[in-house]
Amino acid sequence: MSTAETALELARLTEAVVQALEGGDLDAAERAVEAREALLAREAGRPRMDGGAQGPAYAAAARAVHEADRRCRELLTANVEALRGELRHIAAGAAALRGYGRAEPAAPGLVDCRD
Repeated sequence: MSTAETALELARLTEAVVQALEGGDLDAAERAVEAREALLAREAGRPRMDGGAQGPAYAAAARAVHEADRRCRELLTANVEALRGELRHIAAGAAALRGYGRAEPAAPGLVDCRD
């Protein structure tokens, strides 16, 4: 796979991550991230046969990857903030429910004095 082809595949996989995150499909996002990591690992160990030449296709793919990474960061940050808000609501609800808990008896038992 040439450098340009690798860059285009990297851009495609990064865009797949963004689309999965936008759709709320974290499993698909994880699979795309794993495929992207595998591609990068494969390419990192391979000698460069093209002398490192980077043409217009490579530059376009690099821009696409950077833009998709920026969008991923924004989506994940928004998801984290939303989860923090939900966790605050859960904590408040749990505290409120504890207020309705079973009261401890004031005396060890009930004594019937009507005999």
